[in-house]
Amino acid sequence: MSEYVFSPYVIPFTAGLIFVIIATFYFWIKALKQLDPEETRKVKENLFSLRIVPILFSWVKEVFLESLLHRKIFRQNFLLGLMHMLIAFGWFIAIFAEHIRLWVYTLNPIEPIYFPIFLFDFLRPVGAESAVGMSPAPMLFEMTTFMMVFIFLHDFFMTMILTGKALSIVKKYKPGLFGMTGGVKHNQYDKLIVMLLMLLFIPRMFAVGCSVYNYGDAMVVVNGISPSVYAFLSYNFGQVLGGLGLASYESVFWWIYSFCIGAFFVALPFTRYMHIPTEPLFIFLRKCGVSTGKKYTGFSELEVLSCPRCGICFDRCQLNTTPGMDVEVQPIYMLEGVRDKEPDEEKVFKCLLCERCEATCPVDIDISNIRITQREKFNENKFKKDTNRYDYLDDAGYRSNGGNADVVYFAGCMTHRTPGTKKAMNALLNKAGVKYMNLDAEDSVCCGQPLIVDGFRDEAQKLISENTKRIKDSGAKILVTSCPVCYNSFRKEYDLDGVEVMHHTQYLKKMVDEGKLNVKKTGKKVVFHDPCELGRIGGEYEAPRDLLKKAGTLIEPDDIKDDGLCCGGSLANTKLTNSEERAVAGDALNRLLAKKPDILITACPLCKKTLEKVSDNKVEIMDISEFLLE
Repeated sequence: MSEYVFSPYVIPFTAGLIFVIIATFYFWIKALKQLDPEETRKVKENLFSLRIVPILFSWVKEVFLESLLHRKIFRQNFLLGLMHMLIAFGWFIAIFAEHIRLWVYTLNPIEPIYFPIFLFDFLRPVGAESAVGMSPAPMLFEMTTFMMVFIFLHDFFMTMILTGKALSIVKKYKPGLFGMTGGVKHNQYDKLIVMLLMLLFIPRMFAVGCSVYNYGDAMVVVNGISPSVYAFLSYNFGQVLGGLGLASYESVFWWIYSFCIGAFFVALPFTRYMHIPTEPLFIFLRKCGVSTGKKYTGFSELEVLSCPRCGICFDRCQLNTTPGMDVEVQPIYMLEGVRDKEPDEEKVFKCLLCERCEATCPVDIDISNIRITQREKFNENKFKKDTNRYDYLDDAGYRSNGGNADVVYFAGCMTHRTPGTKKAMNALLNKAGVKYMNLDAEDSVCCGQPLIVDGFRDEAQKLISENTKRIKDSGAKILVTSCPVCYNSFRKEYDLDGVEVMHHTQYLKKMVDEGKLNVKKTGKKVVFHDPCELGRIGGEYEAPRDLLKKAGTLIEPDDIKDDGLCCGGSLANTKLTNSEERAVAGDALNRLLAKKPDILITACPLCKKTLEKVSDNKVEIMDISEFLLE
């Protein structure tokens, strides 16, 4: 260790780095201690088994591809992905390259934590030991091809970082080039750390430029390559600084750089950039099978801390993109309140839970479940728990059919409000010769999902219990529902012991594929609206499209599948006003009708009802079952 050089200016950097390391371990340990028993079991089972090997490979791959290269952002917008990649990957690999240069020189992998950061001052070429403005006696190296390559790599990666920062400035004033609206409002701490991130690279350029200028004649031609080429940034910029008489301020610039990066580290745990040290642990736990559950746990806390507040969710939210809408309830704002332990009721509840934001989140945060857990916390403080509200179901007099059905059809509450869908489904099931029963024709019981998304999970259990009993009593092996909300509720919230849950588009496709149901081809041009609950949340995109291609001429709108538009009538909305709901629905309808179809088809009774309210008879709106029957 005695061969390493020390200078007082490394103290701010070193103190800041030690602080952020301590803070990171504090947050990690706190989150791990708050994992629930099931999450802890999954981590231990994988950590102490051979499964850890593929998990570690997968973890390293995802950290590299997403945290450094930002692959998912690239897929959404090339320029936005390029900006993030240039800064994150450039900074990481520049530091790594300096470590390699030092390790090769010293043949010692153990080094002071500050040394690689200030290597251009502490490790100088032979002949530069008497340079003007020198720091304490440096370590010396021969300017070999190896050293030349690593000086070139440093300048190359610094150029990457500076280019990324230049793009971030362009994004601030021309967000449209990056596929963004630029309307995100960051808090004062985030603004401060962004400024520090910008500033710390400028004094580094000055410090390195001065150091290289002060190397003097030690910057020699190597293998016929001039220092103005292999040190294209530091050497040439150093010549400019030397010409301005600034080279003698070399140590001043190193001090400024050390203060900037030290301040960045101290501020980091309190800002959006806490996602940098948190994200790797979050990804690792997810690889171990941990996911956001029904309660807010330490894993949920890691998810919140992993949010980079990049603003991508802001530009995906229809409460932002719909003309005339100006509400700050997007995940970037909601998660900020959760992180600061000051969740805002408006931001928590004023959401459609359509998951457009979630589909494009570069960190894959389970935003909707976190929002639901926060709603439950608000309700615990505001309402007395009433799990006996549905005790009347015990005496409802429901009569089982004695277990004679092959298929049980659950229309759902919203389908009862669009009776054309229910009528069409009964006709199609009869036409296909299916032995089925209507589970909710009389004495219907809600699936419970509206209560769950509104934060009343415990109260929903009575409904879930009653429906589970009725489904099992039917003897059916397949449960078909026309409501995507019910479809997801039955799949995720119920334990149905082997009963297959299908949306009616999936079951109708099955009947058509098996030849039990014939579909007549028409010449009508149809546009299909992807319901949020069926598509993004339920994962079903192809069944309705396969059916429509057989029955008509399918025209795809611009916003399809993961980009599909919410109708605005979500049951998860408890704060949106009627006029706001109509604005979202109207904008969605206009975008769906841009290609002038004959019929607008959807596969959700709620979407049909909502879009009909704002259609003004511009187009016929049908459920897919109605279209197939026609």
